[in-house]
Amino acid sequence: MTKRVFIQGDRDPSVDLAACALEIAQLLKQRGWEANVGAYGGLVRIFEESGMRCHAHVIAPRGREVQFSERIVASVTDCNQLVRSLPAEVRWGGEADQILTWGLRLGIWMAHSDAFIFFAGREGTMAHLIPVLAWNRKVLAKEGRAKKVVLFGWLRSQINALRALGLYSPADTWLAFYPAFRWSEELTVNFLTEE
Repeated sequence: MTKRVFIQGDRDPSVDLAACALEIAQLLKQRGWEANVGAYGGLVRIFEESGMRCHAHVIAPRGREVQFSERIVASVTDCNQLVRSLPAEVRWGGEADQILTWGLRLGIWMAHSDAFIFFAGREGTMAHLIPVLAWNRKVLAKEGRAKKVVLFGWLRSQINALRALGLYSPADTWLAFYPAFRWSEELTVNFLTEE
């Protein structure tokens, strides 16, 4: 079965980070992997242009004619429809429905991804990273099913903050860091793809 990596990070990566992302995409494509990507931004475009098969959470990307290789059920539209179809007693409407839609979409992405790469980013990246780390530590690692996670291009201070929050331990063998001063595309791909 084809494996998928979930890609998340800053929508406007630096030139150096963009070059690394392209190299990672090409290496993963050579190994037969596919990518789960967001709706827009530099990283999405890089993974699309690498020729890697990309699965998006939207029907069509914002402001572009490019169509993705495939769309999975985690589209915002599909999740909105699922939330709206719930019985009234479990829905509160408004903001609660938006939060439920977001959580449902993220849960589907997590279930449909075999590994994760979080390139350095901002609040959107953190909003996806924290639940992935928590679920991996709380459930999957305890069951021996942890999914590999790479933080690529992160500052040491950001990594230390995650540790202070209890989201990782140096003993977590499913988590790797490649800080901004140490680019290593080959190590990243080897870590993600080794059994």
